[in-house]
Amino acid sequence: MAPSLRRVGWVGCLLFIALPARAQTTASGEPRRTSKPRLVWSKPIWCVTDAKGREFRVQDQLQADGTHLLLIAPNEEASGRPLSRTADCSRGNGGMDAIGPNAARSPRVSAIAEAPPGWYRDEQGRVFQVSFDLRRRFYLGAGWKPALGAQGEGQAIERAYVDMGLEASWLRHEARTRHTIRALNAHATFDDLEAEGTFFSWEMVHASTTPLLRITTFFGTPRRYDTKMDMGFGARLLSVHHRPHRDDDLTDLEIGEGHVAWYPWHSDDLYDSVRITLGGNGGATYRGGGELRDGQFWLGPRAGLELFGNLDRDGFHYLHGSVQAGLPVAVGGTEAGKMRTRARAEVGYEVIFLAINDQPLSLRTTAALDQRDDVQGQAPELEASAFTGLRFSFWAPARDRAPLTPAYQARNANDVGTW
Repeated sequence: MAPSLRRVGWVGCLLFIALPARAQTTASGEPRRTSKPRLVWSKPIWCVTDAKGREFRVQDQLQADGTHLLLIAPNEEASGRPLSRTADCSRGNGGMDAIGPNAARSPRVSAIAEAPPGWYRDEQGRVFQVSFDLRRRFYLGAGWKPALGAQGEGQAIERAYVDMGLEASWLRHEARTRHTIRALNAHATFDDLEAEGTFFSWEMVHASTTPLLRITTFFGTPRRYDTKMDMGFGARLLSVHHRPHRDDDLTDLEIGEGHVAWYPWHSDDLYDSVRITLGGNGGATYRGGGELRDGQFWLGPRAGLELFGNLDRDGFHYLHGSVQAGLPVAVGGTEAGKMRTRARAEVGYEVIFLAINDQPLSLRTTAALDQRDDVQGQAPELEASAFTGLRFSFWAPARDRAPLTPAYQARNANDVGTW
């Protein structure tokens, strides 16, 4: 079979696996529910031992008609193993009477034990993760990344791709900020070696409580409209790109980058966002095998538009896109004072379709267009590339969609106080 046909078949198989696997879940991301009721994680639970010495988890649930119902779940899996990931339970020596005055005469129903948010417990008592945050993980990936220069020049079709990286993002409610760091992010392609990596980067966004503009209208009853400008900052340290555009004689070293960012839109938890960045970076370009004496230092402005979004509530679908442009100016070497242009547009999509030991496996696809005019004559100035492959993520927690705590708790307009 021809290599191109094998690649098409491989990608088709991945899509065939990913789509049906996702279809087996409900809209909330959890597997289809059974007929048995479930104990609720956030409500009080009692651990009670019966006359045979077996322990059960019991929860008193108030029904819509005002009656009480006792949900009783075994405190072990069907295999006999103790349940894992359970809530704290209260223990009493009085059996069911210790739960409350309604317990002794309330109807009793067999149930399934509780599971923490982002997790699901099946009828056998086994628990597994059904929600993932891919902005908090360590990942390893591999796939196929063909590249093509303008007018078909500089083709690189037979290219394998591997990548790795660490991401962490957290929300600080009291400061109304979200911080995101990335460290040791790197990828490489083979046969024709191209390598790129970043040692460390940091992003911060702040949800403002002070309006930038206060607009008042006087058509009928005066009304005031507040507009806010949510800003952020970011920095990057030590990025290396070896053989960009497959130029055998070129290595880029970005020593540092810094920028300010404006967020015209973001979600309530500052997770999904559209942002516009403006800043600058500096580094050096090395030719002739990377010898320092051939280095050319540069500084220049940089701007970009970026989009990131989680498309569902449980962290299975992610979309990202960006447009970046820079104007590096040489400050050393034989081309001192000469301005160059660099631009890149990229869009990508990632979907989780499988988990192994609660570590998600995702299918990732991207497409990119890269332009720079400081490459050698035999390398294409404009390069298009695509990627399809898999990522295995480690230690990704459940997706937390808790919004920011409101800066001010509004009072009921009809509440005149108690005197």
